Amino acid sequence: MKRIIRSLCVVALTGLLCLPVAAQFKDIGMEVGVAGGVALDNNKSDEVKPGGKVRACFAYPLLDPLQLEFGYAYAGLRAKNLITDMMPLDLRLRFSPVHNEKWIPYLYAGVGLLHFDVTKFPVQTDTAAESKGWSGFVPVGVGVQYRIDEYLSFDLRGGYNQSFSEDLNPSIEDESSHKDSYITALAGFRISGGSGKKDSDGDSLSNKQEKQLGTDPKNPDTDGDGLTDGEEYLQYNTDPLKSDTDGDGLSDGDEVLKYKTDPLKPDTDGDGLTDGDEVANYKTDPLNPDSDGDGLNDKDEVIQHKTDPLNRDTDGDTLTDGDEVTNYKTDPLKKDTDAGTVDDGVEVARGSDPLNAADDIPKIVMEVGKEITLEGIVFKVNSAEILPASEAILNDAFTTLRDNKNVEVEIWGHTDNSGKREKNMKLSEDRANAVKLWLVAKGIAESRLTTKGFGPDKPIADNKTPEGKQKNRRIEFIRTK
Repeated sequence: MKRIIRSLCVVALTGLLCLPVAAQFKDIGMEVGVAGGVALDNNKSDEVKPGGKVRACFAYPLLDPLQLEFGYAYAGLRAKNLITDMMPLDLRLRFSPVHNEKWIPYLYAGVGLLHFDVTKFPVQTDTAAESKGWSGFVPVGVGVQYRIDEYLSFDLRGGYNQSFSEDLNPSIEDESSHKDSYITALAGFRISGGSGKKDSDGDSLSNKQEKQLGTDPKNPDTDGDGLTDGEEYLQYNTDPLKSDTDGDGLSDGDEVLKYKTDPLKPDTDGDGLTDGDEVANYKTDPLNPDSDGDGLNDKDEVIQHKTDPLNRDTDGDTLTDGDEVTNYKTDPLKKDTDAGTVDDGVEVARGSDPLNAADDIPKIVMEVGKEITLEGIVFKVNSAEILPASEAILNDAFTTLRDNKNVEVEIWGHTDNSGKREKNMKLSEDRANAVKLWLVAKGIAESRLTTKGFGPDKPIADNKTPEGKQKNRRIEFIRTK
């Protein structure tokens, strides 16, 4: 019988040790338990009968798969001619190699001390045996614990107990002089105080904390916003029960991970538009109150001025929306606010009033030998290409020449002093020729037009300021006949 029991224990131990180890007892915390069952004499006795056993214990978790248990019990050995009462006191290690939410299989081993009292002796009794005394013993066994809820478990186990004495059953029939042993089978309940640290879903919040917060301890992201409950509660201070804590139309996860906005503020950049509207409706930057950098915040552009918050110059007149609204009081939705045929940008550049149509196209009065500056003729940077904004003033010059067929003019080109003089001389001549070719293409006889480039040699303003440079870059007509 002993060999069978020992063999079974070895097989169970080997099988369990081969399973992967995972946290178990630390999830439970400290426990107290009580169990009852039977004890069977494992010696050579006639007509072995089951004796009773009750045991109380206190257990404390050590490493994740290990639990230290202290127990005190009563056990009785019964046979035809044997009654032995025992009071075992032992210290055990319980080892659980697998993790399951409900089932906890385990094996145990330990050391202990028991007091025995033989009150009925076998027929053939060892005369040298003591009827009472103390003996060390080693308990080993296997069991399974079923968790009814977080605090209450049902426990079922069986074990083998090897004593260091031959007096528990003082029979002389067993000539091998083996030390006495007995086996037990117990069932009972264990109550856990809870470790307070169990985190079933791995979200960095204990089940106890989740219960207090109302989150789901089996779901790491209760509100499904892309952040774990632990991140929301411990790191970002957002509500783990709401996917959009600040109600701006973006989930907390998107705000934190994708857009880097503040999940606690519906309008992170303070421009008057919610982060959700900026991302979903206007495509503006929720971290920048002025997405296009034109001097107007995104809300003012969208709600008040109806301009494009992603385009610095909504009407394409070369003035930013902010400058039109704040500095020039022009309409950022109209290229030519005063409808005088000259764009606002050209008027501002040449110094005329973009709110007064009367000064858009000045009347060209030509006297022989007098210089007339054609303000508003603009070219592509470092090029002789005439820009479309020049059409109005050139048309006026064309009309004057068409209606005065006896007039001949010399077209002068001028630049500022930026860059090399040689390059500016050529650029000024090329621009004068470009104006000539434009007029010729419209029908003015080429013989009535001559050109000359002066480069930076005839400034009319100080080249030290941007405004002065702008005035020096000009086209002039000189009547020669």
